[in-house]
Order: sequence, then structure tokens, then C-alpha cells
Amino acid sequence: PKHGALSVEAAKTDEEAEALWDVRRSTAPSLNRIAPRRVDEDVCVPRGALPELCDYIDVLRREFGLPISSFGHVGDGNLHVNFLIDPEDDSQVDLAHKATGKLFDKAVALGGTITGEHGIGITKAWYLERQLGSVQIELMRSIKRVFDPNNILNPHKMLTWRSQ
Repeated sequence: PKHGALSVEAAKTDEEAEALWDVRRSTAPSLNRIAPRRVDEDVCVPRGALPELCDYIDVLRREFGLPISSFGHVGDGNLHVNFLIDPEDDSQVDLAHKATGKLFDKAVALGGTITGEHGIGITKAWYLERQLGSVQIELMRSIKRVFDPNNILNPHKMLTWRSQ
């Protein structure tokens, strides 16, 4: 509480730990009561940058007019950011994706990464160059060409896209 938290819960028994885990496991599914769909991302920043990232998420909420829920593993700087949207409203889907790009840019600017625990994968491939830069992306592509000159290993999955 001395740093502004409303409360701090620390488990002293296995039962208390399980109760905290129950809250954590129910967090994401409970968001379906607020919005029928969410664009959920995870970013990771140095722990000392978490307050600035949280402030920025509030900026995104105001800028894009979308409800946003964030939770995570603050001990390692990992934050799950959920943009809550109506999937029938194409404008909300578009806004969520624009906000995601800004979120990723901010995480990188704070010395972090565009993924905390879920990896890059196809969904975030478009944003990887924002974090690594074009030189590193081209290096990865050239290594892939050496070992897979016919592009038969996971064709069209990674390193074949162009950044956004």
C-alpha cells in the first residue's frame, strides 16, 4: 500500500495461494461479461517501467475510447493488456489493432519487448521489426534462405511477411 496499491494480498498457506490463483484464472474469462471479444496482448518491460506503462495504457483507453483491462506478472514486468471490443463493430476491431501497435511501440521504448510469455508467432510477426529493426530481420531472413532455400519449412509463416 505504501506505493499506492489499494491492497496487497500475500498467501501464507497453500489454501490462500490456491485462492489467489483462482482469482487469477478467472480474470480473463470474466472479461467476457464486459465485452463479447477482446484483443489480448502481452508485453514485458523492466519492472521499474511498469507505472509508466500503466499510465500509457490509460492514455490509450482515452485516445481510442475502448475499455482496457490489464493484469499480469508484475514481478517480472509482464502485463496482459486486453482491449475489450464488440466483434460486430469493425471500427472497434480496427481501433484495437491500432492501439496494439502503439502499445508495442511504448513497450519497446521503455526497454521492453512486444511479448512477455506467448512468443511472437504469426499474429505479432508484423510488429517484430519495430522491436528488432530491419537489419536484424533481414539477417534472420538470410539465415532462413541458407537452411531452407526452397522455403519448404513452415512456408508463409515467419520471415516472409513485411512489417507494418
